[in-house]
Amino acid sequence: MPRFSLPLVLAPVFLFFNFSALFGQACPGCAVNNSCFVAGGGLCPDSLPGAVVGSGYSQDVTFYLPEQIDATSFSGGLLGMVDLLEMRIDAISGLPFGLNWTCNNTGNNCTYYPTQGDSLGCVKICGVPIGNPGVYNINIFVTATVDAGILGAQQGQTSFANLLVLLPDTSSNNGFSMAPGLGCAPLTVNFINNFPSNGYQAIPGQTQGYVYTWDFGNGLQSNVENPPAVTYINPGQFPVQYSATVDTFGFQLNDITVTAVNCTDLIGPPDLYLKVFDGSNNEVFSTINSPTTSLPFSVSPSLTANNPPYRVEVWDDDSGFLGSPDDNCFDNTENPHPPVTLPLPAVNQLGNTTQFFSQGNTPLAFNYTYAKNAFQVQVTDTVLVLPVPPQQQLVVSPGTQVCTPDSVLLHVGSGYGYEWFFNDTLILPGAQTDSAWVSQSGSYKVRVFDLNTGCFSFSNDTSISVSPGIPGNFAIAVSAPGVLSSNISGFYAFQWIFLSGTQWVNIPGPTGTQSNYTVPAPGDYGLIAETPEGCKDTAFITVNNLGFGTADQEGKLYPNPSSGQVFLELPGWNGQVQVGLIDMQGRTLYEQLESMSPEGRLHLDFRDFPSGLYRMLVRQAGRQWTGNLWLQP
Repeated sequence: MPRFSLPLVLAPVFLFFNFSALFGQACPGCAVNNSCFVAGGGLCPDSLPGAVVGSGYSQDVTFYLPEQIDATSFSGGLLGMVDLLEMRIDAISGLPFGLNWTCNNTGNNCTYYPTQGDSLGCVKICGVPIGNPGVYNINIFVTATVDAGILGAQQGQTSFANLLVLLPDTSSNNGFSMAPGLGCAPLTVNFINNFPSNGYQAIPGQTQGYVYTWDFGNGLQSNVENPPAVTYINPGQFPVQYSATVDTFGFQLNDITVTAVNCTDLIGPPDLYLKVFDGSNNEVFSTINSPTTSLPFSVSPSLTANNPPYRVEVWDDDSGFLGSPDDNCFDNTENPHPPVTLPLPAVNQLGNTTQFFSQGNTPLAFNYTYAKNAFQVQVTDTVLVLPVPPQQQLVVSPGTQVCTPDSVLLHVGSGYGYEWFFNDTLILPGAQTDSAWVSQSGSYKVRVFDLNTGCFSFSNDTSISVSPGIPGNFAIAVSAPGVLSSNISGFYAFQWIFLSGTQWVNIPGPTGTQSNYTVPAPGDYGLIAETPEGCKDTAFITVNNLGFGTADQEGKLYPNPSSGQVFLELPGWNGQVQVGLIDMQGRTLYEQLESMSPEGRLHLDFRDFPSGLYRMLVRQAGRQWTGNLWLQP
């Protein structure tokens, strides 16, 4: 189990997410294991109990937080034992889809204070896992704050590792097993026959061996022993009907009942007996030792009929009458009995089959019964195929081509869980919001999954191209009264503008396209700088009667000029601010409360406003910021 390892300097992250505890909503509270103790900090248990695909899972995980941790290794020997002031659980990655989590103090944003007695905390992992069986590496990502002595409070990120074995879902019944029995569409299911033939070879005309029928509920059928895997494309419940007939014993000649004979005695009724012969003419059954004078008479040979064809002879016992030969009851002579064959039923005829013999005018008549003892299994089970979220289309604002330091806002539909990918790599474990700010060139997509089932789909891939923009410190400098110049140089194209009434007007070249410009009169001026890739930014200045200027305050409003989608960055600002937009006649056209991100970023949409120059006013808690915004068609 890993100990804490906190870097003293955190690397910048190019993506900014608004975290929410989406997974935490599905699990009830966890219970702390008060006996948990792990030197240096860690988890109890250190290996999670196994889960089964499609089965409910619930497990509490307690973590032990020491008041002090050893910072020797990650501080290069500068520090020894330091106080662990605070730890916040940010995310849990690696869980199979369908498993969620929550901590035991959601009201405090899953934050713990070891030096104030919070040495133990816990998370509950629960849900119904849907995914591929295997070993899952689970990581609990945390942000920790330590007291680094002369360096002050230092913050870093670390993680706890754990393992979870996800076992396959093998739904089994009397006839067959299927793995998995439920999952996300499209779902491929393997069927395992619980009555294997083990290579048994059927006896022609006698046995069928093993006979199988499958109906998979989606229009597909099969009669093989082990059918190939079946893929269910659409969600729904699919009844799988299975039948197995185990026919390995063949036929048995059970009963013969003689109802009429063609033989008589001079004195009294004939003494009747019968004989049964097999296909090799072997006598296999006889009642000669127990003749009867009654009609009808029945016998039960109970012969395994594995040597057909079988035939029957019925005789009158005359051995007690002057030693004369017996008479056959077919034609009432002493000649050999004409053959009376007992044909077998069709090989697929199961149970008892009774057949009758009578021939022409011959009075001899009897019926006989063959029995086919076969074992049959008929069962129905259900494959449950869960729906996947519809593919989401990424909405990109302001567009797929931007200039630094601009960022791009990616957004998809709400109501799901989310994981964002950059160039097919998961960007930030546990990010579960429907939007993301990105600022690097590459391909982006999001995996959208149902929070209850874990079924997921991917959005379309969107390529973002970020070109080098105008430096963030771009401004108009006043080198002398009435002389304005750009404070940046390089391969930029410049265009000076001035405010004429309520319209901005380009100052013609060559003087208006240089990096510096001498103003002819006081007023409002601006300078548009453009890179070879087409990235633009505008700086504004108001020149007073003395020829000196007043530039906008610190802050970044871009793109400027803009078609309406604008971004404002005010370092050190966050939370709710009041935003106003004022036209050149002094009319307030827009006034709203907006929420800035923790990084001081705000996205505004002014596409419904007419073109022109506006003054933006932002207020918060006794401070304000103003700047010029130029809207273009």
